[in-house]
Amino acid sequence: MSNEKTAANGTSKNGTSTVVAPTKVENKKPELSNLMVVAPEAPKKEMTVAQRIDRLQHLNSIRAKYEGLESSLKKIKSFKTSTDKSDDEFYLTNAKGEEFRSANTEVISDVVELIISRVQKQMAETELELVF
Repeated sequence: MSNEKTAANGTSKNGTSTVVAPTKVENKKPELSNLMVVAPEAPKKEMTVAQRIDRLQHLNSIRAKYEGLESSLKKIKSFKTSTDKSDDEFYLTNAKGEEFRSANTEVISDVVELIISRVQKQMAETELELVF
């Protein structure tokens, strides 16, 4: 290539053309993980007084259920098993009067942990029901 000056259209002053190597263009795909699709909201219908009262009663029953679960969770979390493995007993009785008893501290601790886990799960499910 010569050191001649080149015009904007790629030809030199003496009339010869110069070849310009094309630049490499990367084909980057747009990242779709950051995109969100937003559906248009349906127009909200006005609720009647009866519907609002029903909705309020339903929300109150959910609130009462949630508060009961909170109370149960607090009570079961305060339950402590003894360290000497001799004073604790677990009783389970069904509607027929059949009874199961255990004094095994490990079993009692496992049952307590299971109850805590189940109550926490029910609380989370109840929270999802609280939609205004």
